[in-house]
Amino acid sequence: MARETDADILEITLRNPYPANYRKTLNRANCERIQNDSPELEMQLPDLSQYDTIYYLGNDFKSTNEGIPT
Repeated sequence: MARETDADILEITLRNPYPANYRKTLNRANCERIQNDSPELEMQLPDLSQYDTIYYLGNDFKSTNEGIPT
């Protein structure tokens, strides 16, 4: 997508990355969502006000089903 749109790329990194295990990731994401607690970033976000459009490509574990068994 970056090539097609000539876009800048920003990789958002977390201080404590999600586990590689899918179920553990879902558990953590569901706990964060229920507690309204976002993970801490490893980096400082730049000023994004210069952009008219921002595309987010990645996992959004915050929208997972909290009823998934562990």
